[in-house]
Amino acid sequence: TKSTLILSFAPGVTMDIALRDKSAEEQEKLGEKSGILLQAMHSLIPEVREDFGDWEMAFKKTISDYIELSLYLKGEKELISFILASMHKVVYDNSPAYVHGGIDLPNFVWEPNGNVCLVDFTDIRVFDPYYDFALVESRIAPVSPAFANGIISGYFKNGIPPIGFFTAFAFYSAMEGLRQTVEKCHAGKTAEGIAVFNKLLADFSCFRSEKPIWYKNKASEEKAVA
Repeated sequence: TKSTLILSFAPGVTMDIALRDKSAEEQEKLGEKSGILLQAMHSLIPEVREDFGDWEMAFKKTISDYIELSLYLKGEKELISFILASMHKVVYDNSPAYVHGGIDLPNFVWEPNGNVCLVDFTDIRVFDPYYDFALVESRIAPVSPAFANGIISGYFKNGIPPIGFFTAFAFYSAMEGLRQTVEKCHAGKTAEGIAVFNKLLADFSCFRSEKPIWYKNKASEEKAVA
């Protein structure tokens, strides 16, 4: 089965701008539309599977780069232990899919007709589909927790993520947090790097939880109200 991805011009405003005058409920609904769109992209079956070993090596290099910073931050042992314990299962557990590689608010466009489009496919690869949630914790949730919740809810048809999703979500969030910490420290912005690290630890309760503190299970809440 071959997959075809058709690209076209998307008139409208990027989601980081569109959300500014929206209520929390409206932001969540836009997140749900975005999650449905992302799931549709992930449903395409790749013709060729990439070597996931390259991804694993890249993740391990990020860990090594962080350790070389010698920051000795509180909670780093717990974070790294979680990453190493989860890596193999997360990376190889799901069927491969086309991943966008940059799921962030500026890459969603809200059109005048109310549709949501996904733009900028320059980093598209074949990998674990849950990898596309890597930036939700660090880039989307700080701006709009409602949109972050919506994108997770919309991605799964019943609004309830399956077992294993939050392990992957926490893993990719941790790897992205480490990557950003290393990047900022190498750029001479050590204080900003440490702030990224500390927020990551706080949101995941020092990785005693795989669900970030901002996450709300909308489907469960609706069921409880009913």
